[in-house]
Amino acid sequence: MKKILVFFYCLIFIYLVYGRVNVIDYEKSTNVMKRMPKFWTNTGFAPTEPINNVFDFFETKDLNMNLEIIGSMPNNGLKYIRIHWLLNLIKISGYDSKNQPIFNFEKLDTFLRKMINEYNLLPVIEFMTTLKFKNMNKDSWKTLSYQIITHYAEIYGLKNVAKWKFESWNEPDLKNYNKLNFTLSDYLEYIYGIKEGLELAERNFTSKYILKLRGPAGLFKDEKNHKFCWSVLEKCNQNITNCPIDIITFHRKGNGIEANEIIDTSFTLIDEFSTRFKNLSKFKYSNTEADPIKTWSQPRDFQSDTRYASILVETIFQYWKAKFEKQMTNLESISHDNSFMNFYPNIFTQRTLLARFQMNNSVPIYSQIIQKPVYSALGLIANLAKNASNYQKTQNLSYLITTHNGRKNNKFYSCIIILTHVNTTKNNNRTKTIEIEIKNLPHRNDLHYFVEVIDNKRTNPSMIYQIYNKPIYPDQRVFEEMRKSQNPRILEQPTQVIDGKIFLNAQLMEPFIISIRICSKNIKRPIAPFNLRIRQLNLQEIILFWSDYSYKMRCIKTYELFFKYEDDYQQIETKNIPFLYYQLRHSIPGCFKVRSLDINHQYSDFSKETCFNTIKI
Repeated sequence: MKKILVFFYCLIFIYLVYGRVNVIDYEKSTNVMKRMPKFWTNTGFAPTEPINNVFDFFETKDLNMNLEIIGSMPNNGLKYIRIHWLLNLIKISGYDSKNQPIFNFEKLDTFLRKMINEYNLLPVIEFMTTLKFKNMNKDSWKTLSYQIITHYAEIYGLKNVAKWKFESWNEPDLKNYNKLNFTLSDYLEYIYGIKEGLELAERNFTSKYILKLRGPAGLFKDEKNHKFCWSVLEKCNQNITNCPIDIITFHRKGNGIEANEIIDTSFTLIDEFSTRFKNLSKFKYSNTEADPIKTWSQPRDFQSDTRYASILVETIFQYWKAKFEKQMTNLESISHDNSFMNFYPNIFTQRTLLARFQMNNSVPIYSQIIQKPVYSALGLIANLAKNASNYQKTQNLSYLITTHNGRKNNKFYSCIIILTHVNTTKNNNRTKTIEIEIKNLPHRNDLHYFVEVIDNKRTNPSMIYQIYNKPIYPDQRVFEEMRKSQNPRILEQPTQVIDGKIFLNAQLMEPFIISIRICSKNIKRPIAPFNLRIRQLNLQEIILFWSDYSYKMRCIKTYELFFKYEDDYQQIETKNIPFLYYQLRHSIPGCFKVRSLDINHQYSDFSKETCFNTIKI
C-alpha cells in the first residue's frame, strides 16, 4: 500500500512540475478575428537635471546610442518617443513688435533630424518648457505652438508632421512638473493657447484639421490636488465645440505585482469619465504611462529580467482584450516610460529597456549597452500580423494569434505569442518541461514555422552579471556572455507544418515568452536593408546599424553581415541577428554590407556598402 501511495505521489509531483500538454486549437481560436492596430509602440523618458540646461544631455553619445538601439527593432517595434522637456532645446532669440517671442530651433532641429532620419523614431512633442516669456499669457503659448508647427511643416511637410504626436503639459498638477507655477487660470490659458496655435498653423497649409492635441496627461487623483486635469475635462464637457484637446490622455500604473493592476485602474477611471462627462463619450483616450509601478529610477529586481518583459506584454494583450471585447472601444494607444538610461549601481534593476555600463576606467570614457529581456519581448511582438484573435488561455499559459492572408496567390502568415502570467511576489525560478500542441492549422504542404523564445535562464543577461558578482567594469569575457544571452533564442529552426499541427517540447524557466511565426512558401523574398551605418564605440569595437522596411508578413529570420578589406566580401558573423543592429570587435579598415534571410531560406539583395578607413574616437 505504501509503495502504491509513493508511486501515486510521484505521479502527482511529476504532473505538477512538468505540467500537461497545452493544446491550442488554431481554427477555433481564430474563429473571430479583428483588426489590431499597433497601439503600444510608444515609449518615453525625461532628461537628467538640471532641466533648464538640457543641451549637453541631448548631445551625449550615451543618449544617442540608447535611442538608436531603441529604434532598431523590426517593423517599428517602438515608433514614438515621448520626451519630457524636449522643448527646452528651443531658445528665445528675440521679440517681435507685439512683444511675442521669436524662437531659435537650431538645437531641436539637430536632435529631431537624427531621431527621425537615422534612428527611425517619431517625436511626441509635449508643449512643456521652462522658457520664460515677457508676457506669460495665452498669446505667448499660441505663438509657441504656431511657430513650432509652421517651422517643422516647412521642413518635413505638414502630412509628415501630422504623423507626430502632440501633447499638453505632463502631469501639470504636480509641483515637480509645474515649474512655471501655473494657477488654474494660467493653465487654462496655456492649453487653449496651444490649441489655437496648432489650428492657426495648420490652416497655412491645409483647410483640414489633421493635427490632434492630446491631454491633459494627468494623474486624475483627488480633485483638490489635481484640479488642472479635471478642470480641462469639465470645460470640454460644458462646451465640446471649444474643447482644446482631441484625445484624452491619462496615467494609470500598477503596484508592481501583476499586469492586471494597470488595466483595472484604467477601467475605474474610464468608468468615472463616462459617468461624469457624458458629452465626451466619443473621445479617444490613451494611457500614456501604463507602467507596472511608479518611479522609474527605483531599483526593483523584477525589472531586470523576463518578469518585466512578461508583465509588459501581458499588459498590452489585456488592453487588446478589452478593446476586442468592446470594453475599451475608444482606446487609442498606450505608452510605457521605459527608455531612460540607468545609472550605477542599478544596471539592470531600473525601469529601462537597456542596461548601460559606464566604462569610466577607460581612456577615452565610453559606455557599453546590453539589451534587457523587455527589449527582446517588444522585438518579438513587432512581428504580429494585422488581424488578431482575442487574448486567450489554455491551462497555465496565455496566447494571442495574429494572421495575415494575402489576397493574391493565397499567401499565409501567422504570428502566435504564448506567455506565462507573472506575479512578482512569487519566485518561480525552476526549469519546467513545457509541451504545446497547436492543432487545426490550415492543411497546406507549403507552410513552415520558426520558433523563438525568451525565458529567465537562457536569455537573462542580468543573471550572468550576478554570477560574476556584479563587477563595476565587466571585462570582455563577461560582456560577450551577456551579449550571447540578450537576444531571443531559437527554439525550433524553420520546420514544415505537417498535418496542420505544430508540437513543441522545451525546458524553460518561467516566466517565458514564445513566438511562433508561420509562413507560406509563396511569400516574396525580403527587400534589401538600407541606411547601413557604422558607430565607433572604442578602439576595438564598432556597432553596425541598418534600416529595414515594415512587413505585413514578416518572415525574416536573421540578418547576415559581410566585410571586405581588399578581396571579396566574406560573412563575418554566423550568429542569429534578429534586430537591426549588431556590435562586434573590429578595428580593420574596410567595407560592410548586410542582407536578410527569411524562414523560407530566401535572401534579400545586399544593402549598399558602407566603408571606413581610420579609427576615430
